[in-house]
Amino acid sequence: MSTQTDLLRELTARFNEREPIEIERYFTPDFELDDPGSGARRSGHDGARAMANALAGLGESVRIEILHMIEQDDCVAVRYAVRSEGADPRIGAMIAFYRFVDGRIAEDWGVSTPAPWRR
Repeated sequence: MSTQTDLLRELTARFNEREPIEIERYFTPDFELDDPGSGARRSGHDGARAMANALAGLGESVRIEILHMIEQDDCVAVRYAVRSEGADPRIGAMIAFYRFVDGRIAEDWGVSTPAPWRR
């Protein structure tokens, strides 16, 4: 494992445990998010904070699972499963490509979709 994949695993675990996300620790000041599926574009620490809040807004029962990670140089591609527990369990999928600078996320390009199946 690398420090880049370790950081993504740590960030995912913090989200799943609903622990506070220290934005400055994980994201560069000039962070850029591009989500072509939703049209969302966010930047800087405020953009990273808005992204984290949007994920938290999915609900307390939502958990993110890293299924695969592929790393090349300063980039990591991640395939995620997004699960919701409870009376109406759902599953979705996300894929994200991250670019790192000095051990922090500088760019996040990703798409997500609800899946038509349930588990």
